[in-house]
Amino acid sequence: MWIKREKYEILLRDASVTEHLRAEVEYWRGKFEEEKERADRIGDRVFEIEGRPPVSTVGMAEARVTAKEMAVEVKRRMDEMGAFEEDDASEFIVDEKIKIAPGAAVALGVA
Repeated sequence: MWIKREKYEILLRDASVTEHLRAEVEYWRGKFEEEKERADRIGDRVFEIEGRPPVSTVGMAEARVTAKEMAVEVKRRMDEMGAFEEDDASEFIVDEKIKIAPGAAVALGVA
């Protein structure tokens, strides 16, 4: 739809039309961002299937959070394993009739 320049300038001066246009622009900008994020997630999933790291900003942010959570979990499990290793070997009952390989005996602390 074409309008004359004079009418266009009058419409631009009208605040309600300007606000309507700004709201319309913000609406479509939001739609664009949603679709862009959706496409980025799809691309990241394809890369994930292929064993590659994510490339979108959303995917990289999620990967950082996941890596931090994994680091905390690994540390917790390592501490848990360390607690088992600190157990006193004298708590184990050793049956003298069982033959233990020399390397295993050293590892078990019964040699």
